[in-house]
Formats: sequence, structure tokens, C-alpha cells
Amino acid sequence: MPVSLPPARARLERLPPHAWVVTAIVLLTIVYAAIETTKVRPYLWPAGAGATMTIDPAAPPLLARPPDVTRQGGRPQTITSVADGSPAAAAGLVAGTRVRSVRRDDDQAIDLDAGTGDERALAVWQRLYWLGVSGPVIWNVGTADGSAHDVTLRRPAVWESDARGWSRVHLSTVVQVLMFTCAAVVLLLLRGHDLTAGLAVLALALGAAGSGGPLFGAELALPLGRILTVFGWVARPLAFPVIGLAILYFPRKSPLLRRYGWLHVLPFAVAAPMIALSLGTALYLSGLDAARPIALWDALHPGVYFKSFAAALGFNLLAVGEGVYRYRANRDANERRRVRMAVYTGVPGVAAFALKDAVPILASLAGLSAPHYPPAVLIFLQTLILLPAVGLVYAIGVARVLGPRIVLRRSLRYALANRTVTVITALPALALVASLVKHRREPIGDLATSSAALFAILVGAAVAARKYRERARHWLDLRFFREEYDAQKILQSLSSRVRFETDPADLANMVVNQIDEALHPEMVAILVSGIDEGRLSPVVVLHGSAESLPLEGGLAAMLRWSDEPLEIFMQDPRSPALRLPPDEQNWLQCTGASLLVPVTARNGGPADRQDRTLLAVIVLGERRSEEAYSDEDRQLLASIATQMGLGFDVARLRRRAEAQPDAERETTTRLVASIPSPMMECPECGRCEETETRTCPSDGTAMLPVLSVPRTVENKYRIEHLLGRGGMGAVYRARDVRLDRLVALKVVRAELLGDFEARQRFRREAQIVARLQHPSIVAVFDYGTFVDGGAYLVMELVRGEDLRRVLQREGRLDSQRAMRILEAVCLAIEAAHREGVLHRDLKPENILLPGAGTEAKVLDFGVAKVIHQDGRGDRREPDPATLLTTAGMIVGTPAYMAPEQFQAAQPDARTDIFSLGVIAYEMLSGELPFGRGSLAEIVLAQARGPAPMPPGVAPPAVERAIRSALDADPDKRPSSAQAFAQLVGSAMVM
Repeated sequence: MPVSLPPARARLERLPPHAWVVTAIVLLTIVYAAIETTKVRPYLWPAGAGATMTIDPAAPPLLARPPDVTRQGGRPQTITSVADGSPAAAAGLVAGTRVRSVRRDDDQAIDLDAGTGDERALAVWQRLYWLGVSGPVIWNVGTADGSAHDVTLRRPAVWESDARGWSRVHLSTVVQVLMFTCAAVVLLLLRGHDLTAGLAVLALALGAAGSGGPLFGAELALPLGRILTVFGWVARPLAFPVIGLAILYFPRKSPLLRRYGWLHVLPFAVAAPMIALSLGTALYLSGLDAARPIALWDALHPGVYFKSFAAALGFNLLAVGEGVYRYRANRDANERRRVRMAVYTGVPGVAAFALKDAVPILASLAGLSAPHYPPAVLIFLQTLILLPAVGLVYAIGVARVLGPRIVLRRSLRYALANRTVTVITALPALALVASLVKHRREPIGDLATSSAALFAILVGAAVAARKYRERARHWLDLRFFREEYDAQKILQSLSSRVRFETDPADLANMVVNQIDEALHPEMVAILVSGIDEGRLSPVVVLHGSAESLPLEGGLAAMLRWSDEPLEIFMQDPRSPALRLPPDEQNWLQCTGASLLVPVTARNGGPADRQDRTLLAVIVLGERRSEEAYSDEDRQLLASIATQMGLGFDVARLRRRAEAQPDAERETTTRLVASIPSPMMECPECGRCEETETRTCPSDGTAMLPVLSVPRTVENKYRIEHLLGRGGMGAVYRARDVRLDRLVALKVVRAELLGDFEARQRFRREAQIVARLQHPSIVAVFDYGTFVDGGAYLVMELVRGEDLRRVLQREGRLDSQRAMRILEAVCLAIEAAHREGVLHRDLKPENILLPGAGTEAKVLDFGVAKVIHQDGRGDRREPDPATLLTTAGMIVGTPAYMAPEQFQAAQPDARTDIFSLGVIAYEMLSGELPFGRGSLAEIVLAQARGPAPMPPGVAPPAVERAIRSALDADPDKRPSSAQAFAQLVGSAMVM
């Protein structure tokens, strides 16, 4: 009877043999990186003792190489460099001082004067290696008179010494080791079973260990630590042939390797001298005395190692050339994107490595002075060196990769997202505070030329980026990513237009043509159900061909259950498409389908997946630009499919209604009218999207539903963005899809229009307010109601900021500007009063300053009161039932309300004049005449009268004119808004 294995054990036993080797190398790399970054690097020069000798394994540049005994073997051991402020400098040691012996407290001294010669120099170097780089050390140094004395040197870590100098030498290497190690681990977890990925993992792991250098005895703290000694020495030589093979296997195995199997050995043969010499030296270091001749020969002939180094590098360049040839002949778009991503990240990384590390090493070996790069250049080079750690993981580990342009665009867009910019802003701000604290005793003039000035500039730049991030994102798209920007705009426009097309054939043609214009797929088609029994039949096909598809097949089932577009990965062995029946796999290959977008209708509740009907499917091939479909593309296509589903549903219900009796037809008509789904709104940035959008495309915040408000209102207005929210409801920026113009759409809460009569009053009064025609009044275009009883007004969208923001920023306005704004507002209110409309909520928030020749515009007549309804000027007593509010509710903002509004008296035109007086008072003085307290405090202040204006803000005549409008007795106020403006204007010129 067969025994079944546990799932985890079964997966392990299915791993190919190379995966075990790769895993072992990665584990060694992890241990190596931990020791290198915690026990070795923090103690290297200029940290530690702060001095280096002639033959010093730990002297920079740090290489897993024996000393060049041809130049150093016969020389006495002297100090070659001393770091300022180090323990060596404190002990009085200087460059040129002779060192006779070195020892630890509990160890035998290493006699540096006991004989000369190559073997002796190599032995000294070996013992110095195992002496390590941490803990106290005793140097016996000579003096000018020939005597000698002991000097005990502490070897503190970097955090106790010159951190800045240490960072210039070692920090980039530490980051590189950790970054490449992490990349190797991530790629191993993603695709460790794959041979191509395994070679890339080995290249990353060996590259991490090879860039770190020796471990200087720190490995002995672990069992079998000498294995790490050998690993650290052979990692760099082994990295070259592994990289060469990885290139030949990427993105798939080269035909040359299939034809000539011996090519697998060639990169190792070219690097064999380098590998053999490094292995021999590592074994000699580990205590194998039989390997001494190899280590000595390597020390005496360093050119052999570097010639092998150059040959291995040359082989890799040939492998790159062969890869370029394969790239040009490769017709698989996804594989071409993989190669481009690897090239765009790997080539800059290799070039930066050559400039930063290889050039200084070769210069040192040649006896020349190494180039010194400015810190900014070093940071830039190190950033480029780290690119392959990210690029290779993405190019190999992800099933379907995006092109470099898309990745760059998405990275920039995410970098400009709200939360990211906030974090970026905080980092230089913290650095600025730390710098100011550190240099708190320095004069301000010195701080202007120090790092504090740089941090201040960075803070300013980050704040500007946060404020203008939307404009910056828009500018970047227009300037560098115009094709992607245009595609997005076309798809967004299509998404808003789909539901207005009622004819299914016209709808399908429009969708296909617009998708083709936006994304340029190699083929695009729409297959619909209901034409052939039990099948999805093609109705529109562009740039290719597509046969019908079984409606009850495996692919249709996957589409019916999918909440988003289904990507097809025929080359990925883990792809679910490979589990489809052979005829459906053949259909996918023949059509060249890359993305399938289901068009479904729900027959059950929103969460009932089993009762979905697959109405149609949009089939797209690869994009002709070879770019993959981005998340943004898929979201827009899913939105289009949702609108298509609604359109098909409406068409189906209408056809059914035409064949039904009148009573049933009325029910069906109501069903059609209730189809729109609630809109989703981002609580962070206010962006509005369709029902299926769960996260904000701008900043990644979870979207919240706005119940009863559809994304597209009455098939006329598509809501785009929240502009503001208040007690009456919310105001959105929307697009009039018929006239293609932007409008402001105000949603009035349902509880403010509690019954049918209230909604009728809203309709009548909206009609009257819409008659208000004046350059300084925001025009009302349309109105309507929602299913839940709420209502909406469609108004002119005015660009600019409101008076409140201006006052908050400037405090108060100069008298001439204030007079111009007041005159424009008064003329607007006068025009409204002539039509019998009171505003009743005048305040700076409801006054927009658009500029461009228009001083001000008054908006928000949402709590307006209609005095008469015929426009002929025949006044009558106002009816309390005409208010757009609930009974007993105080309407307005207390600081700007007239006393009669608190007393439930009937308002008239003089009520608005009182509010105009408050606004004029605030514009000139920057203060409110009755304070900013509670409702009770404002009522008491009104009884006492307005406070005097601060001295000098306005002429006495102007103040008297404004106080007349603020009189508690309405009969003592100016008779009209125009009269008030003239009164203030006349006082201004006196």
C-alpha cells in the first residue's frame, strides 16, 4: 500500500538537485553576511586601532588576496597610515614607525623581524590574518634611538570612533552585501526550483560574499567556521563563471548550450586559474600546510590571477553579446521585457562597479594613486551598483514583467503619492533638527554653509513636492510618458461613455476601437453570449481572428469567477491556463490572447458568485509596444467591462419589457432605473471611482462607498473628485458627459428632504435659483433627486480659492481690494433679491475669488429662501414651508447671522445685508465684529453692538457705514445690498 507524504515533505522531495546546492550556498551567504557586517566591517580602518602596516590583511582596499611579496617580502614592517583621533594616534604612532611584533594579551607574539624572504612574509601575513580585527592588541614598536617599547591599542568599533571616515570606506560595501544577500533570498523563495533563477540566485549570493572580502578569524566563533574561510575566498572567482552561465540561461537556455554541451564547462575553465589559486590560498589560511606552495606561488605571481580575472570578464562580455543576438531574434514580448529590465539595471550596475571598486583596486595593484570621488558621486555610483539586486529579482522572479518605462512611471507616481511624500518630507526635517542640535553653539552664518543649509533646502523641496504632487505627476506624464497618459485618458473617457450606448452592436464596436487606439494590442475582440447556443461568439475582431468559445468550458468558468481581468501565462509552468482542456489551450494560442476581461451580470446578491452570468468577454493580445498591461490598464478595462455589463443588462431588460404587459413593463422599467451602483470615494484625497475599485489609484488608500450616489448621475454627470463637505452634504467635481465640460455637483443629504413635498419644494426653488443670471453668481445648470430621497444641484465650476483661505493666509485685505470684492458680492446679492431669493448663509467660505477679471462669485444658495416665485416683483409673505431645511432648524453660520435669524422672525433682504456687513468688517480688520464664540456668546455680543475696529484699519466714515449694516434693528440698516455697497464706497473716497 503506497504511503502518502506530508505536503511540505513532498514539496521538498520534488525539488531538483540544483535547488539543494543553491539553498546551501544562500545559507552560507546569510551567515557570511551576518559576520561580515557585525563582527568584521565595524572594526576596520579607520575604526579599530586606526593604523595599518606594510603587510596588513585588513588594510584597504580589502581583497581576498595574499600579499604581493615581490614588493613587500623583504621590507621591514612599518606603519603606513594613521587615522586622526584613533587609538594609534593617541599613542603617538605616526606613519613610518617600525613595528617589531604584534600580539594579543594571551597569545604568542608575531615576530615581524625574525628573518626575511617570501615564505616568511607569507607566514607573517597568515598569522596576522588570524589575529583578527577586534579586541585589544599590543604592538612592539621601535624608536629613533634603536630601542623598542610596547603600545597597547584598543580597537573600538565604528560607533566609538570616526564614523564619517569609516562610512566613506565601508558603508557602501555593507549595504551592498546585505542588499545582494536579501535579493538572493527573495529570488530563491520565488523561483528556487527553476534552473535559470537558481543561477541568478548563485550569482547574487556569490556577488554578495565576493564584494565583502575576508572574515579575519571572526568565523572561528562558529562550528566549522573554516568552511566560511574557504567560501569567502572562492566566492569572487566563482561568481564570474556563474554569472556567465546565468547570462546564457536568461531568459531561457541558449541554443548554443543545447548544441554544444561542453560550453557549460568553458566559463569555469577560463576562471580555473583564479579559482584554483584562491582555493589554495584559502586552504593554506585554514591550516592545510600542504597548500603553502600554491599560496606562495599566487603571492609571487599576482598577474596570473588578474589575467584569469580579465579572461573570465571577457567571456561574460561574449555571453552578453550572444544574449543580445538572442534578444533580437526573440519574439516573446514578455521575455524581451525581462531582458530589457536586466540590461537597464545590470549594465549601469556593472559600469558603476568598475568605476567605484575595480579602478581603485587596479590602480593600487599597479602602484598608482587611486582616484578620489566626491561623496555625491560615490552615493550615485553605489545606488547604480545596487540596481541589479532589484532588477534581476523582478526580471526573473515575476511571471509577467512590466517594461522599464512602465516601472519607472509607476515608481515616480508612487513616489509622489501622499504618504510617500510625507515620509520623505519627515526625513530631511529630522536630519535638520539633528544638525541644528549638533551645531547649536555655532553662529548662524556658519550654519548657512554647513549641512544644516542642505537639509533646509531638502525640507523645502520636499514640502513643495507634497504641495504640488498632483501637478508634478501630471507634468511628468505629459512630458515623459505621453503615450501612457493618452491611453489612460482614452480608457477613462470610454469608461464614462459606455453606459450611454444602448445598442449592443454599436457598444461593442466602440469599445473595440477605443481599446485599440489606447493600448495598441496585436489583436482585440469581443465575444458575446446569446448568439450561438452554449457558446461565446465573436462579434467584433480587429488585427486577428478568434473562434467561438464554449460557454460552459473551463475558461468561461474561470472568467465567471474572476473579479478582475484574467492574464494568460502559457509559458509559466504554474499557470492555471495549462490546466484547461487541450482545445481551449489551443484556442488561447491561436488567438494570441494575453488578457481576458469578463463582462458579467449578477443574478443574485453582490456576494453570490455562483449566480453570475457571463455576458461577454473582451480578448486582448500582447501590446504591439511589447509593454505589459499595467494595473492601471487592468482597472480601467475592468471598469469598462462593468459598464458594458450594465449596458447589456439594460438592453436585455428593455427587450424583455417590450414583450411584457403594461403592469410588468412598469416594474421592469423601475428595475432598469435602479441599476447604477454606489460610488467609491477615497477618504484621503477625495478621488471618486466605480464600485469595483477597492483601493485609490492615487495613494493606495482603501476606498469607501458613498451610498445612494452613483458614479454617473442620471447618465449625465460623471463624478471625479470630492471638493468639500459640509452640513448640507458634499460638493464634487464632475464632468458633463454630454457637453464635455466640468461642473460642480452638490449632493444634498436625504434627511434634509424627508418627504415627497420637501423634494417638490426643492425642485421649485432650484428652478428659481437657476434663473439667477449674474456674472458674480455661480450659475445653477440642473437638479435632480436620488432613490434614497437625497438631491443634487449641478452648478458652474469656478476655479480659484475662497475668501476664507485668503483671509487665513493674509489676515486682512487692503481697503481697495476689499471694496472691489464687497461691491461684486453686493451686486450679486442685489440681483438675487430682485428675483426674490435670499441667500441666508453669506460668509467667506461661500465667496470665491476666481481672478481673471472677475472679482468674486457667490455660491451655495443651498439654504436660500424664496420670497416670491414669479419673478415679477410682487412680494408676498414668505411661507415657512418653502425652506430647504427641517422645521425649527436654525439656518446659517452664527458669526454671520442677523439677530432676527436667532429669533425665528421672518427674514428679508436686510438679513443678507447684515451678513455683508460682517464680511466687510472681517476683510478690513481681520477680526469678527461679534467674536468667534458659541451661539450664546454671539447673541450677547450682538446685543452689546459690534466691537470697534482696530485703529488705522479703515477710515471712521467707512467704519460707520459698516456699523450701520450691523445694526440689530433691521429698519436702521441700508435698504438694499446695492445701497450698502454705495455707502461704503462713498465713505472710502471721503
